[in-house]
Formats: sequence, structure tokens, C-alpha cells
Amino acid sequence: MAMAVYESSGSQSMSSDEYLQCAICFDDVEQGIEIPCACNVFYCAQCWDRALAQSFNSTGEARCPTCRVAVCVDFDPERICLLFSRAPVPAWPEPECFGARNWHEARQFKEATKQEAVQKLRQQALPAQIRLLQSHGKRNQELSAIARTPELQLRRMSVLDLKYHLTVVGSSSDGCLDKDDLVRRLLQEANMKRMIGRVLGEKLASSTEHDPACVCGSSLVRVSGAERTMRCCDKMPQLAGSSRDSPYYQNAFERLSALQRSVCFCDLCGDSVPTANAVWTCKNGDSTILHATSYDVCDECFMRYAAFGEAIPCSKDATVVDIEMTDELTDGSQAVLAM
Repeated sequence: MAMAVYESSGSQSMSSDEYLQCAICFDDVEQGIEIPCACNVFYCAQCWDRALAQSFNSTGEARCPTCRVAVCVDFDPERICLLFSRAPVPAWPEPECFGARNWHEARQFKEATKQEAVQKLRQQALPAQIRLLQSHGKRNQELSAIARTPELQLRRMSVLDLKYHLTVVGSSSDGCLDKDDLVRRLLQEANMKRMIGRVLGEKLASSTEHDPACVCGSSLVRVSGAERTMRCCDKMPQLAGSSRDSPYYQNAFERLSALQRSVCFCDLCGDSVPTANAVWTCKNGDSTILHATSYDVCDECFMRYAAFGEAIPCSKDATVVDIEMTDELTDGSQAVLAM
């Protein structure tokens, strides 16, 4: 499912009966993107979106793939559409402008600007994503039934599963004499630590036939913490072309898992998601400019908005760090592969 609408402040247009080819995929374009620059080139919505995302991930700026002019990207949460305009000024000076001794300062400036762009789009998309989760819950009333009967759901688990979830919430089964004791302790610990969504996450995910929609137009799928970490490894340039089954890849994965307590954060609440935790992640990954560094929703937020249908928060602190873009992870990957 593609993004519903793309808009631009540019002047490019086609008549209703005119068909041209996308400059990237060469498919016929019935309705081209009105790009915000002077290029007389047509792109389909998907190629334009992916090109901006690739540019952003490689250079830190969304640029037109033809003329390389910087593009300012915004998102309208009411109409659920991306808006494109020409960036008024370069996002940052070129590194040589700072001098050789201040290269690190230039890098920090560049990273801060990238973070600002990511956080702007994250906040703009937040209301729309919450509404999508609420709609998913209304269409799947079984989610509410599960979330509102946590004790019943726990009693349906095996003793082995209960003990596993106790370790997940940072507790143990010591002193529990039977299944009832395990259920009571797990329910108490999960509620106290606000981790009941993590405990019920698998049941919530398996109770519906269709995946919830992502704000980019794709869908969210719940993956294990190990799979989410592997997807992070897949993006490491040093592991490009390596099979996940190869000893080199497995060694890097194990060391990254040991070094990093988290490889992503929830794009709704901003909390870091531990590497051991499952997470709802977008199938589009980082191939859309709307979330060029991937998109993740934690189990607690999924339960809050999809199962309980809670209202959109009035305000939210936008100052969170995109873990996948930090120097710590980049430098950490170097350390992982060097060990």
C-alpha cells in the first residue's frame, strides 16, 4: 500500500490523459510527483520517496536525484500526505568550511541537523500513526478482549512460558510453589513495571489476521529482538553481502547484542526498546523519507492505542535520540567487527 498523497510546491504537471515514464523505474507514470525544483523530469511516487530516503541516509540531506537540490520534507497528519518544498538554505556547511582541526565539530553539526529532520517528521506523523492503531483496534475487537483480561491470558500460558516472562520483566520464579503463584507474581511485576504489553505482545500479535498499518502506507509487523538486531546488522557497510548464517556475521551479531542494550526506540513514546524485546517495525524499513531511519512501535504503545484505544497525548517531548543514527552504534559496529 503506497502513501495516499504527495504534494509539492513545484510547478511540474501533466494533463490527465498524458503518460510519461518514471526516470528511475521507467514505468508509465499516470500522475507524476510535482518535484520542488526546476528539473523537467518525472518520477513515480515510490521512486521519488526511495530516492530521497537513500540520499538522506548517505549524505544527511534529502536531495533531488537529478539536480541534487536540497528538498525540505514535511508530513500532514490530517491528510496523511508528504509535502515537498525546496530547502531555503543548505542544511549545514561543507566540512572543509570548518577547517581540518574542526572536522569533528562539522560532523556533530551534521548529525544534529539530521536528528532535527528525523524528529520533525516523527512528531508530525505521531497523531496519524496513533489514529491508525486505534482504527486497527476497532476492526479487531479481540485485541481489547485480551488486554482487558490479563490474568485470564496468563493462566492460559504454560508454566515454562510464565517463568520465561518473569525473567523478561526482571523477576524470578523463586518461592513460587505452583502455577497460581507464577501468575500472581508475573501480573504484579508486569503491572508495576508497566510491561504487561510486552508479556501479552505475542497473544496480541497472533490474534488478528491482518497487520496494523504504518503511517508511511506500508504495515507494521512484530519481530523478535534478535531479528530487529539483525536488521540493524544488515545495514552495517562492513557486513554488506554477508550471509546471516556466516560465522563472520554471527560473530558481529553476538558482539553487537552484548555491547548494545538497545538498537531502536519507539517512535510513539520515545523509549528505548531493549534488544531482548520484540517490537513492531515497519516493513518499509528505511526506504521511505517519512522514516528514513526505520520505524518502530513498542508493545506497550501498541496495547495502549490498538487494544485500549487511548486518546492521542496532548503533548510529548520530541527530544529523543534515534539510536540507529548515533555515533555510539556506528563506532560500536567498528569495535564489534574489530574484536
